[in-house]
Amino acid sequence: SIMGHPIADIFTMKNIDRVEVLHGPQPVLYGSGALGGVVNIITKRQETDGYRTELSASYGNHNTTDDYVMHQGKTGIFDYGVSYNFQRTDGHREQTAPNGTEVTSEYLNQNGTARFGFELGRNWYAGMNAFVMKEKIHDPGPEGAPTNTLETFDILRDGVSLNILNRYERFEGMLHVFYNNGHHEAEQEPLDIDSYEHDDTLYGARVVETAKLFPGSRITVGAEARKWGGTSKNPSTGTYFVDDKFLTEASLFGLAEQRLFNVVTVSGGARYTDNSEFGGFTSWQGGLIVNPTDFFKVHATAARGFSLPNLRQLYIKMFPAEVPNPDLESEIYMSYDAGIEITPITNLVIDVTGYRIEAENKIIKAGPKWINADEFDYNGLEATAKYLVMEMIGIRAGYSFIDNEYDDTKLAYVPRHRAVGGISFEKYGIYAGIDGEYVREIWADTAGAQELSNYTVLNAKLAYTFLERYRAFVNFNNITDREYETYWQYPMPGFTVLGGLSVTL
Repeated sequence: SIMGHPIADIFTMKNIDRVEVLHGPQPVLYGSGALGGVVNIITKRQETDGYRTELSASYGNHNTTDDYVMHQGKTGIFDYGVSYNFQRTDGHREQTAPNGTEVTSEYLNQNGTARFGFELGRNWYAGMNAFVMKEKIHDPGPEGAPTNTLETFDILRDGVSLNILNRYERFEGMLHVFYNNGHHEAEQEPLDIDSYEHDDTLYGARVVETAKLFPGSRITVGAEARKWGGTSKNPSTGTYFVDDKFLTEASLFGLAEQRLFNVVTVSGGARYTDNSEFGGFTSWQGGLIVNPTDFFKVHATAARGFSLPNLRQLYIKMFPAEVPNPDLESEIYMSYDAGIEITPITNLVIDVTGYRIEAENKIIKAGPKWINADEFDYNGLEATAKYLVMEMIGIRAGYSFIDNEYDDTKLAYVPRHRAVGGISFEKYGIYAGIDGEYVREIWADTAGAQELSNYTVLNAKLAYTFLERYRAFVNFNNITDREYETYWQYPMPGFTVLGGLSVTL
């Protein structure tokens, strides 16, 4: 809520049932910043009476380990689940600073989760989810920099959400109350300087109800209120960047969908958001899907949304090369996309989608300072293909093109070309798979002065399930030992191996 980027609160957790990815703009249901899509992570829940425990341990290069234990159960109307995850590595980088100090990229993460729920009759369910995460990151600085100074980040985050769900034949919905808190510290060694510290909080409530009043119809209405912010300072000087600074906002939204003649689906809706700092915004979206057969579908959407500047961009001067701007305005986006999905043969699905985004007030850096660009428009194309052979061999491929330059300004760390692909075999308790990624034309700055090298990376995984409850696995990462970077002057690991064993009781 201060820095404007996702900390790995949940990405390292293991009690995940499934991940839903909603492609395309979703500004009506999800509000600010949801123009590219939404990732919805659903935790595991024991659906039937009984108990289940899973343990896993692994070890690999650089003294890397990723271990976890999960336990969940259900008895009558009550279900629960708890988990603990431990991750540690010495890191793949080690270099000597000018004063002779050894600096590394050591990393440590511990996190725990808990969930509890009650079935309130046939149509209602109440549950709670909670997590706590402790993370320590060692940043040795850019490769070969003449003044390497180890910077450590110590992060503690926790959160809890309460949910009341209802489901009837024609109605379903939820009340969602949430809270997320973090304490972040940064220290420069061996200078022994406490360079940065902040405490942030996000909390709010959301209520959503969907009605299916007519055949093929869905009408969703809801309201949401949020408050977020906190305190950020330089502890070595006592200077406050923001002191107990909070923003609040309230939203009302509605979205309707109707299926016509079992061929055409139309949808549309709007959201109004009032923010304490930036005023009122109206977002809207509309969509059209035409699928006359099960093997052919055409889809298109148009949407208008916004994205607020974060507190870092507004107020925080973290580095000499980064100057905040308290006069920043919110970004406004218009997004258009259209695509086609076909199934030419059984188990082969191909989707191609093109899009255009027209942005006003896009927040970029002009030298060290954050500014609003007058206009920034770009186009893109995405294509995916999936094929399942004899229910045991999966083949997948994807390609994305983004026109990541506008008026001699680059989209930093957005590749112009990216291709992914993989093939896997799963049968008789055996899993074997290989995946690859190719990236071309990616810049580290908006001026285009720092271009990262193109790269291709291949990863593989082998696993074997035996005696029904045991699973041995080994992951091979960067199997060609390719030298490459995803961030300027921060080389990625070469060839590494991680192997382990898991058991389900």
